[in-house]
Amino acid sequence: KEKFKGKMFFIDFWATWCGPCKGEFTDKDGLVSFLGKKNIAMVYLSMDEEKADKQWKDMIKYFKLSGFHVRTNASLRQDLINIFWDGKGYSIPRYVLVDEKGEIVEKDALRPSDKEQLYKQIETHLSR
Repeated sequence: KEKFKGKMFFIDFWATWCGPCKGEFTDKDGLVSFLGKKNIAMVYLSMDEEKADKQWKDMIKYFKLSGFHVRTNASLRQDLINIFWDGKGYSIPRYVLVDEKGEIVEKDALRPSDKEQLYKQIETHLSR
């Protein structure tokens, strides 16, 4: 969060084993372009375990995912489960929008495949 202080960012929660997550990557180019024009950072947050590190890095290259990348460890994964899923496990893909103050403004944002609706959802937080 400190790395993005003063900057809005969009988080894509995903994992290498998640088919729907990978399916949404087909719409990433339009989203990344839209976010870039609005000066919003793209963050890919992988819920993969440490043992999937190589596969995670390979998929980033394969899908040409530009932006910031974080792979969770057990502690971070549990913290995220507590924050976003009320400590009851997790389901992905999930998308989150964080404003310039570091506050979550969309805890369950629309998917990249919802293109225009997602862009409108994001824009509602730009003029706050």
